[in-house]
Amino acid sequence: MERVENATGTPTRTAALTWALAALVLAVAAVVYGPVLAWMVDNWLTNPYYTHGLLLLPIALYVAWRRRAAFRDAPRTVERSDWVWLALGGLVLVWGRVAASNFAQAWSMLPLGVGALLVTHGRERAQVMLWPLAMTLLVLPLPLLETVLAPLQVVAARGAVMLAALGGVDAEYAAISLRVGTMEFAVAPLCAGLSALLSMAATAAVAFLLWPAGWLAQACAYALLVPVALFANALRIAATVFAATRSGPDAAMAFFHGAGAVLLYAVGLAGLALLVWGARALDRRLRRPQEAA
Repeated sequence: MERVENATGTPTRTAALTWALAALVLAVAAVVYGPVLAWMVDNWLTNPYYTHGLLLLPIALYVAWRRRAAFRDAPRTVERSDWVWLALGGLVLVWGRVAASNFAQAWSMLPLGVGALLVTHGRERAQVMLWPLAMTLLVLPLPLLETVLAPLQVVAARGAVMLAALGGVDAEYAAISLRVGTMEFAVAPLCAGLSALLSMAATAAVAFLLWPAGWLAQACAYALLVPVALFANALRIAATVFAATRSGPDAAMAFFHGAGAVLLYAVGLAGLALLVWGARALDRRLRRPQEAA
């Protein structure tokens, strides 16, 4: 009797062993990362900076499922240097366990996942799953969040004062506060623009999935996304200050949480659409010499 092989010529026995090994790895990962995964889900549910994780994670899993045929058909070439990713992820995981850092343990999943994919399936197959893997950068909680928020609050306050001046409002800032006459507004951490930036980055990831562009063009778009998000946030605060001078502080706060939020996302989405269009135009320009050759 002959041993039956699948369409790619790989023995079915090898495929069964691969699935068994994958199941064992998943079981070990569930034990090791169980508490960390529970902590991440709690952040997605309760932390306003990470609610987009609930959207991106199922999308990433869906994209990985849709690309399974291309993944299976890609050649399998494994390099010894690919083990570096596993070593790096293991070191970060051990450090996170010793330091009792949920952030470090969560971020260790990225190099460990990349390394596991590389040493078992090779670089060509890993490239097929590059988009779902990249989404990990947006769903993992960020360490040192308070350190990032403080300078963003200052940027938001200064930007709002500059934009308010363009509208004829004489405002001044002191650290993270804005003063207009006898009224004073403090830029809270949630108003610093980080939430808008992360939400726009998540939206950009989905947009580039629907309208693809090269990685260099996407990198340029993501870099420009930072000033766009900060401008939209500062404009929202400036509009709130303007409303305060016309209708008082109570009406201004109602505007901030109502129409101001709509203004923020309208300007942000318009800027994002322009960046996606520009990235695709840049990508076409970069591809012309290659196509001509």
